[in-house]
Amino acid sequence: MKKSLLVLLFGLFACLQVQGQFWFDISAKGGWGPTFLFHENIFDDATVKHKFSSGAMFGGKLGLNFGDRHAINLDVEMGKFSQKFDRSGFDSILTGLINEYTNVSYTGLNLSLLYRKIDRGRYLEIGPSMVRISDDERFNSSNWGAVFGFGRALAGNDRFALNIGMRFRYVIDDINSPLAAIQHYPGDEIYPEYKGSHPLTMAMYLELDWAVGTWGTSSCYKRRKFVFF
Repeated sequence: MKKSLLVLLFGLFACLQVQGQFWFDISAKGGWGPTFLFHENIFDDATVKHKFSSGAMFGGKLGLNFGDRHAINLDVEMGKFSQKFDRSGFDSILTGLINEYTNVSYTGLNLSLLYRKIDRGRYLEIGPSMVRISDDERFNSSNWGAVFGFGRALAGNDRFALNIGMRFRYVIDDINSPLAAIQHYPGDEIYPEYKGSHPLTMAMYLELDWAVGTWGTSSCYKRRKFVFF
């Protein structure tokens, strides 16, 4: 799956019609939205329910834009993921003790390489992503996934743009470390068969873009030659 995502992304890169001009931008961004843990054993356990959980993200990107329609973006973000559970059949004290261990929460560094297609102020983006989790023995340090997003420009001029968008990030790898897998984390009992944990994040983003340079001619950058501001 990892190789397929990379082949798709670089295939799109190779097919871009550069048409003699490209430009760079840098962005600051932040987002918030619901988070959800896919875990098959917990889905099948009638005593455990997913509670609404959420996380926040902030970071930035460096974009290489081809004409006015195509871009390859390197995104770097810090993101908080959480998943809380509601368990029936236990008193409140015991439930609290179980949840202290089995509730899932981590802060990860999200690195994504995304292709973005832009059309009349709207965009779609897709590409591979890696989530790095440090200093927590329950989780693998590196976990591969995929990102899909869409959005549109709210305002802007020839240098700046304010975008709003929605982004979905799904971790394809099982985030549980070998130690957590032996313990069948995040369940509160040993299930007959081990199943992995796969986080999903759905976040609303605000993104501020700043065009820092152009090369060649561009209809949206007033036919400037290469210059940094």
